[in-house]
Amino acid sequence: MLRRSFKVLVLGGRDPLPGYGQQALHTDWYPRVSSSEPFSVVTALWLLDDFIENNGATRLIPGSHLWLKTLPKPLQQPEAKHPDQRFVIAKAGSALAFNGHLWHSGARNESNRPRRVIQCQFVAREMGLMAQTQPDIPARLTPAARYILGF
Repeated sequence: MLRRSFKVLVLGGRDPLPGYGQQALHTDWYPRVSSSEPFSVVTALWLLDDFIENNGATRLIPGSHLWLKTLPKPLQQPEAKHPDQRFVIAKAGSALAFNGHLWHSGARNESNRPRRVIQCQFVAREMGLMAQTQPDIPARLTPAARYILGF
């Protein structure tokens, strides 16, 4: 998707408790200015629990990574439903990688089940800097690990 060298921008987890987790539709990077501009970010999700429609599964708007304009504000509200949205339904242990310019969000967990996920954004190496909280971290890592983290 990036078609060039990349690095990890963000790595974290998400665990929306029952009754919580509803996000507004969003992208993981700035909008592109033109259709010839390369994509800058890929988002990867590693599912630790099954994703089902009522436990806060990720929703996506297919094809929206190609849009050059942002989604209208009313459709960006957490409770808004886009007419083209689709939910990611998959088993624990699955992985999903998608273009980070794609409009997506987590849904509200309406079940009594967990919906844990590890998520990571990979960004083109020339984009954004990762916050460095411990200056000695790179010295302890292998060259390959330092490279993927952008050091």
